[in-house]
Amino acid sequence: MPRMEELSMESLLEVLKEEGVSAAFGKDGEIVRLGGRRIRPLVELHLKGGAPEGALFADKVIGRAAASFLILWKVKQAYGELMSEPALRLLESHGVEATYGKLTPNILREDGRDLCPMEKIAIAAGEDPEETVRRVVERVSGQPIKNQ
Repeated sequence: MPRMEELSMESLLEVLKEEGVSAAFGKDGEIVRLGGRRIRPLVELHLKGGAPEGALFADKVIGRAAASFLILWKVKQAYGELMSEPALRLLESHGVEATYGKLTPNILREDGRDLCPMEKIAIAAGEDPEETVRRVVERVSGQPIKNQ
C-alpha cells in the first residue's frame, strides 16, 4: 500500500482501470474501492459518512449529482473518466481540482435519449450540492433525509 506522500491520482486511476471498480478514493496512503452501478456506490458511501475530507476521488462518470457528493465530502481532487461540463464548473467553483478523460456537455441516460435522472434532480435542486445530495439519497435509498 502506498504511503501518504506517494498516494496520487495516478494510483487511483490504475485501480479504477485495472480492477474494474466503479470508483476509488484515497487518503493517508489507503485506497478504498467502490463497486456498483450508476450513483448507488456514492449514495451507499454517503450513508456511511462519505469520503474523508481532503481525499482524492476517481469515478467512471461524474455529472452534477456525483459532483455534489464530492463537494459535500470536501474532496481535494476529482477525476472522471467521463465528466460533464456542468460538473466540472461546479467542482471548480467549490475549490475541487477536477480532471477528466472525456468532457461531455451532459450526462445522459444509458439510451442517450434524455438527461440522466440524477442530473435532472441536480438541476431541480438549483445545483445546490447539499440539496442535490439530499434528493438523490432519498430517491436512490428510499430513506428520507432531513435538511441539516
